[in-house]
Amino acid sequence: MSSALEPGSDAIDPELLAYADAVLNGSPTDRAAAQEALRTSRGDAAVVDAAGVIANFSQMNRIADAAGIALDAPTQMFAEQLIDDGGYRNFASAENTEPIGTAKRIAGRGLRRVAPTALRAQSAIAARFKRSRD
Repeated sequence: MSSALEPGSDAIDPELLAYADAVLNGSPTDRAAAQEALRTSRGDAAVVDAAGVIANFSQMNRIADAAGIALDAPTQMFAEQLIDDGGYRNFASAENTEPIGTAKRIAGRGLRRVAPTALRAQSAIAARFKRSRD
């Protein structure tokens, strides 16, 4: 989504995040306000890009749920707190994924602490590599 956030940047775009949150969790009024804020901040192309990414991930999640695809262990370790806090174990598709043990829960907590920094570093390295090849 280069129109919304430049690759390699570690900046978080608040309008983009607010739009994604409003599309997934907000009322029609929330969505309209967030869309307008993103359009004002980044332009029409950013709104189109963001809507496309949100729709694509929503579609992939529905396909995975319908097909009964279980979460892989690393993803589950990272997302365990979100799964618990969000009540996602109440969904029928949760039957496809076995609960993880205590050791993996603890490892997941550690991953959640270091992941943002690691992902920003990875993004910066990828951007430098891309610039060196251009």
